[in-house]
Amino acid sequence: MTATPTVDQRVLYPGTARLPVAASPDLRGRSYRVEAELGAPLDGAEGVLVACGDAQAGFTLFVRDAALVHLYRHGGRSTTTTSEPLTGEETVLAAEVTYLGGDARVDLRAGDLVIGGGSIEHLARARVSYAGLDVGRDRGMPVGDYDAPFPFTGSLRRIVIRNGLAEDVDAAGSLSVELATG
Repeated sequence: MTATPTVDQRVLYPGTARLPVAASPDLRGRSYRVEAELGAPLDGAEGVLVACGDAQAGFTLFVRDAALVHLYRHGGRSTTTTSEPLTGEETVLAAEVTYLGGDARVDLRAGDLVIGGGSIEHLARARVSYAGLDVGRDRGMPVGDYDAPFPFTGSLRRIVIRNGLAEDVDAAGSLSVELATG
């Protein structure tokens, strides 16, 4: 019998306290999509949409200088993917990270349009951080190259995070890394 693929989806709202890592979506070694649904067009707003982790490891999705930015930190490396200029009319912004067996592809989207792309070397197989997850700001030691908390100045309705199929995960490899790192 073939295992049924599963997708874990979390819906998160601004204004909540930082989620501890145990309650945050498990994005290690798998594809994921982070989608920000805005309550009004972007129209010059900027700031953190979602941030998970800290200055050592994690990811953040934010708007700065009229562009959508996905920044990923792991193993001493920082990878930044920046979109083309936004129009200001966007109401759904997303980052799709596709796991490629070690590395990953990043596509930035405004609605259904791909507005930027790049790659990440060595997608983490263990938890990205123990610092937790914030919506609409980045508390503590920021994941991104901005001054914390860099709150989002627009209208953010919610963040939807979907992580990839269960068979994307190397369970034995993830467990050995997790046990080795505590």
